[in-house]
Amino acid sequence: MIDSRPPSYPSPLKRSHTTSERLGALERAYGLVADSRGASQVPLEELVHAAQITHKIGTKIAEQMSKKY
Repeated sequence: MIDSRPPSYPSPLKRSHTTSERLGALERAYGLVADSRGASQVPLEELVHAAQITHKIGTKIAEQMSKKY
């Protein structure tokens, strides 16, 4: 289940400042969503929210890449 509430401790994305740490946080988030054991128990609303966040991330990455090339 994806928890949309803010955590009581700093998230890895806010706390870390290196690219590898940020990518690690994204990998862990992907692992939570990709885990087939719990995927069927995730409510549709949370899946939609995760898809929206993923789209925003993809859009920003594409923008940053287009600025570099």
